[in-house]
Amino acid sequence: MDENECYIYGKLSTKKQTLWNNDNIQILHFWVKTSKDGKLDLIQCPNINCDVGQSNGLECIYTCKRKRSMLIWGKIRKGKSGKYRIHQSRKNVEYEMLNFLNVDEHKHSMIEVKEQIWINTGHYWDKKQLLDDILNDGEKKSELLNILNNNINTNKSHYKFYTDGSLMERNKVKKMGIGWLLKNEEENNTDLEFKAANVGWPSSTKAEILAIVTALIVTTPHSTIEIYTDSANAISQFENIKKNYL
Repeated sequence: MDENECYIYGKLSTKKQTLWNNDNIQILHFWVKTSKDGKLDLIQCPNINCDVGQSNGLECIYTCKRKRSMLIWGKIRKGKSGKYRIHQSRKNVEYEMLNFLNVDEHKHSMIEVKEQIWINTGHYWDKKQLLDDILNDGEKKSELLNILNNNINTNKSHYKFYTDGSLMERNKVKKMGIGWLLKNEEENNTDLEFKAANVGWPSSTKAEILAIVTALIVTTPHSTIEIYTDSANAISQFENIKKNYL
């Protein structure tokens, strides 16, 4: 609970070995809502326009007083899109917190508490899970997620990409490279550039398609997207999908 008597939920980020040696602890911020059966439903804060915690570049971290914090014990079930269900009653957890801090329950009910908004983060988390499947490099994944966050925060709605993929062989080892340029049409120059390597079964077409996929990952919903590629195979595959499935 913060100094304004608001409940803040999260996953412990401070190392357990140092937990009792510090007055302050850090938690990975989670948004909360009550499920239909009264249990706790949590989802990791997407670090987008959040005024609760502080961004460390990729995650939202909240620093709180250890003496105003309480560990929640219970069975945890992980769901889709970064959601967690804790099999504890939210009402009971928050009641115990009030008792722990000796806060008057009636007084607390009179406080105007800012309602936590259950943000629709499916778009963000679906793309994060997709990145986990196609990139091994944690730094490159963070780079793409930071670009996505920035595009969401700035309400970017039009994208013009130039994508490329390559397949090379060095010392009898085949390596794939992917990359794209995002053009700034207003200033007629390059706004962003992304490059990465990919592993797995080698294919020049795969590299071209992954370049397009990583470009699409950083775009926002309901936006206009232009993609320029020299891969005839990628264009053919897209036309086939559009004809048969869209």
